[in-house]
Amino acid sequence: MPRKPLPLSCTRMLKTLSSQVSQLNHQVDDLKRLTERISRSRAQQLCQEILYAETFNSTISNSSWLNQESFSPGRWAVGYAFLYALYRSLDTFQPKNILELGLGQTTKMISRYASSHKNVRHTVVEHDKSWISFFQTQYELSPSSKIIHLPLRKRAVYKEDREVIAYSGFQKAFKDKKFDFISIDGPFGYMAKIYSRVDVLKIIPGALADSFVIFLDDSNRPGEMHTIAEFKRIFEAKKIRYSSGEYRGEKNTYIFTSEDLKFLCSM
Repeated sequence: MPRKPLPLSCTRMLKTLSSQVSQLNHQVDDLKRLTERISRSRAQQLCQEILYAETFNSTISNSSWLNQESFSPGRWAVGYAFLYALYRSLDTFQPKNILELGLGQTTKMISRYASSHKNVRHTVVEHDKSWISFFQTQYELSPSSKIIHLPLRKRAVYKEDREVIAYSGFQKAFKDKKFDFISIDGPFGYMAKIYSRVDVLKIIPGALADSFVIFLDDSNRPGEMHTIAEFKRIFEAKKIRYSSGEYRGEKNTYIFTSEDLKFLCSM
């Protein structure tokens, strides 16, 4: 007997199911391609980090001021890309007035630099009293280095963002001081709604020397990206000529310099 044709409603249902299956297959293929891209990107980041680790260790092997010092980069601390760029910048530029946000691995290097060079002033801002106490039991800072404890404000305001994490009293403490080198790895940035680590934005350009270097860690995160855009907006509005670049490892570090130091952006 000849097969009866399917009712029109069943035919439509089959076509709809077929279309949905096709769409799902396309979505699965897209997810596979995305996963492959993420895996390749992650592998590239790790390779870059390993390369920076080797380059950093080779660079400091005959250093006149950074010998017999151990570092523990990664996780919450800065990575090797930051450490490499930081060492080269300190060694080449030889700044005199240094502001550091966030006590940690970079403090070890900057404090060692300060103890080996004349007339250097190094100020570290940290919010965690217990971390300050522990760090000081493990590491002897240079007499030229000073730690300032500033607690966190978890609902500070910057432009349209009313949930910024910032240091309490930062602007009052530093607005009348000049710095030629600023390292930013604090406060916490991973919880940012829009902007993160905005404290320095509130004291520039008045707090900057004519020749300057600014480092900002974790520049691959959205909060830091918005903050980088604000640095550029302020520089351009105040007609400050600058250069910038990014060092990419397992995580990224952004650098701003005055134009006379632009070679530090791509070492």
